[in-house]
Amino acid sequence: GMNRLISFALAVAAAGSATLWAANPILPLWELVPDGEPHVFEDPANPGKRRVYLYGSHDTMATGYCGRDLVVWSAPVEDPGRWRFDGVAFRLSEDANGEPLLAGNHASLFYAPDVAETTDASGAKTYWLFPHCRTKGCMTMVAKASRPEGPFKVCNWDPGNPKRTVGL
Repeated sequence: GMNRLISFALAVAAAGSATLWAANPILPLWELVPDGEPHVFEDPANPGKRRVYLYGSHDTMATGYCGRDLVVWSAPVEDPGRWRFDGVAFRLSEDANGEPLLAGNHASLFYAPDVAETTDASGAKTYWLFPHCRTKGCMTMVAKASRPEGPFKVCNWDPGNPKRTVGL
């Protein structure tokens, strides 16, 4: 009863006064991917081997959340402690015609992305990125790549307006 409650309170107080250090078990502390979406896909460089790919917005904006590019980190399934930076998978600063999408040639802002894989009848894989674009006119964006780490290219530009995408 009361003795257990007092013992618990003392243990909590003692733990709170101690300095505890922890490391991120996946990404280095300097990397900021707040909304990572993990997926396991075959490693194109090692057929038959699988990697876990972590897709996410790059939280590099000093004045807000998320960022202007989407990054990918990955690790072998059999050695999940060996993460590598696969690079920027997606960044969008140009419209369908290669002209600046936004004033000042800024890249679009992205929130949490997601990725899916499809395989056609011949066995060829396509990776579909749903970037959650926050730029007016392209919030229903879809991009695709032939590799899980990209680079991804927009595939649903509006044929009648190079600054808009089509979709729901």
